Amino acid sequence: MDNLGEIFTYLKDTLLQGAVDEISEVIGYLNDAQDLISDKFPIQAPLYTTTLTTNSLTLPNDFKSLKKLKIDDIEIDTYEDPWAGELELNENYTSGTVKLYYYKKPTQLDATDLDQIPDIDARYWNAMAEYAAKVYYLVDDDDDMLKKFRDQFYETLASISTAKKTITRFKNVW
Repeated sequence: MDNLGEIFTYLKDTLLQGAVDEISEVIGYLNDAQDLISDKFPIQAPLYTTTLTTNSLTLPNDFKSLKKLKIDDIEIDTYEDPWAGELELNENYTSGTVKLYYYKKPTQLDATDLDQIPDIDARYWNAMAEYAAKVYYLVDDDDDMLKKFRDQFYETLASISTAKKTITRFKNVW
């Protein structure tokens, strides 16, 4: 699979066996799966650099969690948890060059762009489709069943992430 369209085709034809016609019927479930994956396997964002003028830092829109924060190339940890897109720093930090190393939210999948490539590692695309298929069939917002699906999903993700790559070596038999 190379893009959202191929993930949807796998989901529609193989997993749901034609039960859906439009990606709009399952795009929310695919986005939910992608968000769950990024919780377990964070997506490194590009370095964000800005100039600090107060002790508050406005975070990028795609900010999910903090990895490291440097002001004038000195790593700091005197800050509050981010709230409402802002990171409050200790009052001693009001100027300098900020380097923010963070994990980003995955870009939401767009039902109108089947050429879109999800931000998450391609190893998890099948699992993402399988999760979406299971949740699609969930009846009456059954929270217990949803928890079961999520637990199974996390187990699948763990097994994918720990799977060793197999290297096959061929002997010269000639």
